[in-house]
Amino acid sequence: MSLSRRQKRFYEILPGTLVWLTLILSIVLSFIKPLWVIYFIIAFDLFWLFRVTHFSVFLNVVWRKYKAVNGVDWSQKVREHDGWDEIYHYVLLPTAGEPFEVVDNTFQALLKNKFPLDKFIVHLAGEERMLDTFEEISQKIRAKYEGSFFKLITTVHPDGLPGEMKCKGANTHYAGQESKKIIDELGIPYEKIMCSYVDVDTLAHPQYFAYLTYKYLTTENPTRKAYQPAVLYNNNIWEAPTFTRITAFGTVFWLLTELARPERMYTFSFHIMPYKALVDVDFW
Repeated sequence: MSLSRRQKRFYEILPGTLVWLTLILSIVLSFIKPLWVIYFIIAFDLFWLFRVTHFSVFLNVVWRKYKAVNGVDWSQKVREHDGWDEIYHYVLLPTAGEPFEVVDNTFQALLKNKFPLDKFIVHLAGEERMLDTFEEISQKIRAKYEGSFFKLITTVHPDGLPGEMKCKGANTHYAGQESKKIIDELGIPYEKIMCSYVDVDTLAHPQYFAYLTYKYLTTENPTRKAYQPAVLYNNNIWEAPTFTRITAFGTVFWLLTELARPERMYTFSFHIMPYKALVDVDFW
């Protein structure tokens, strides 16, 4: 059953309204019904004690698993499986005005990974409305990294296409369709390609793509799965303002706890989809 615009707006407002009501009523009722407020505060404190304990347990479990995974040489382990050398990684990097230094750091991280670079199709996707900036960056990237990967692609998303918003998804949808033309020319089976949809400031762990390949080869029905890595917001953590740093740490802890419960997970930020699945649904 579809919701009307008014119903959608009601549900959007509801969480914030409940937060403000809690704060305001706690103050107002402390003068009118202080005993009620005392009971509420005790229940509220017990609730958050349970939540923090629950959170801490899952965070500890995931951190131990994370350290264990990092201790494995996945570049060697993946070679134990037939067909590992047939897998290609299509890395899509949508950009909209980020400086060259940010994009360059991402490419440097790709060069340091321990999966063969001749299995990488790297796609830098820019915006026409920022054409001057993107052309300068893409020329520098091509001059520095041309020949480092199996294929380096650059595209420019036209501005003002009918029915599109000015957003990252519109750029990646266009870029995905353009990549399909090139991949069809190369003759690579879609089932042999994993698409990493990467924020342009993402620095992938050196073992990441080898581990991702291993998971793809050992997962049942892999072309109907989505793959979400652990995301750590720590690239420039010590240069960020204190408030931003605290928020980043809190977000990282929450995201790590979610990894312990895959039934609750959803893809976001840096995530991976089988290329065949993307083609089947006509991309993003």
